[in-house]
Amino acid sequence: MRAAVLFCAVMALFFTGCTLLQAIKPVERDELLKADEEGNVEFLKSVCAGDKRVRYSDDKRKACNMVKRHEAANVDCSNVVEAYENTPKNSEEFVGSMATKLAECGEHTFIFEHVVHWGNNAEGARILAKLEKEGQPMEEKFVEYASSHKGKAFLPKHTKFSLDYIGKWLIKKGSTGHCALIADAVKDGTELAKVWAFPYFKDAKCAAEGVPIAAEVLLSDSAQHRIWACATLGKLGDASVLGKVETLATTDAYSEIVEERTNSGSLVAVKVWPVRDACTAAAGKIKLRSQ
Repeated sequence: MRAAVLFCAVMALFFTGCTLLQAIKPVERDELLKADEEGNVEFLKSVCAGDKRVRYSDDKRKACNMVKRHEAANVDCSNVVEAYENTPKNSEEFVGSMATKLAECGEHTFIFEHVVHWGNNAEGARILAKLEKEGQPMEEKFVEYASSHKGKAFLPKHTKFSLDYIGKWLIKKGSTGHCALIADAVKDGTELAKVWAFPYFKDAKCAAEGVPIAAEVLLSDSAQHRIWACATLGKLGDASVLGKVETLATTDAYSEIVEERTNSGSLVAVKVWPVRDACTAAAGKIKLRSQ
């Protein structure tokens, strides 16, 4: 320390702006989290700008992301979409708070297409329920959206999770009367939209609307989609589709090699036919209902 002070003192004779070298206590992670929780944006900005030393190099980036989230919470309707798109989304609480702001600004289409897919544990369904609890007419807005965005315009991005979570939200609140609405929206859309409408069709018992779409997907190039189509028809189908289901049950070419343990404990390779198995099970259920 003395050497550093002496060095600066000597160098100051020749140069201006010499900074005194000294031990600086780093910002600990719990301090960062506390500042985030308390909304101490100025502290977070100083860390983000590099004005404070951090113990872990990644904490500077985290501080910058925290600043973005706090700033996003205070935007107005003119730039709320841009703020949402440009802000890291690492918690359901943050995404939910931004969804509230978006809904207040009338950005319901953006919510359905770019917000409700977030997460991997039905977070979008909970966020939609939260918005309704706050007084937002989300079911009415979804009907408007699905009625005006059909075919490939229906949930064109994040299709899988968006439709899955929307369906879960509707089923949980007992809204099973949207069979025709959803079927009409996906009818001329992507195959991905059709197969992710299957859970709603099954839970809402949309036989009249779901069976024709599931029967169409029996022709899919995707083995997984053919499996889902047979499972849906097993739940909703009738004699009109039995022949098609039985055809796949006996002729589908997709197979896999899996390991199975024998009674002696050794592992052997076994060839299985997942699509045939799913369609065989579906055919059995259809026959039972038809008897």
